[in-house]
Amino acid sequence: MASRRATGHNPRLHDYPTHFSFRIRRTLQTIRVWSTRDGQRHMNADFLDAHQRHMIDAESLFLASRLGNADQLYGFAAECGLKKLMHHFGMVIRQDGAPQEYDDRVHANRVWDRYDTYRASSVNGANYALPNLNPFLDWDASQRYANGGDVLLPSVEAHRTAAGAVAALVRKALLEGLI
Repeated sequence: MASRRATGHNPRLHDYPTHFSFRIRRTLQTIRVWSTRDGQRHMNADFLDAHQRHMIDAESLFLASRLGNADQLYGFAAECGLKKLMHHFGMVIRQDGAPQEYDDRVHANRVWDRYDTYRASSVNGANYALPNLNPFLDWDASQRYANGGDVLLPSVEAHRTAAGAVAALVRKALLEGLI
């Protein structure tokens, strides 16, 4: 390999053993995920992946009695799941994956109502209704800075149930080919 570099050879993926090729391909895929705004690097949004990861992690933390972090992740899981569905009900997404409309760039405490706006105006939305009352009205992303002891079990359980309802709608949409 060193002699190839010395001669000016530009190595290609097939010049490396398989596991190195995989790593290089994976690195190239990762680089493509980044976009640049204002000279800073930002990852493109993937609401489905984020929803699934946050839900899994929230459940793990809940079962370990880490209520503060579990509560935050239930909120983010619900937000991401709803945004994935909203996109398929007509929400316009920018090239970087974020919602185009400023009013749609909100967290769990405000996305619940935005979701229903898109769902109600879509021909596919009739079978994807949420409970009318927003269970995340007492949730805020800024609570991540709060003392973990301030997060109470009844509130976390309500957010867990709501995030579970969103997860059920996402699974349904996947099974029905909507997303």
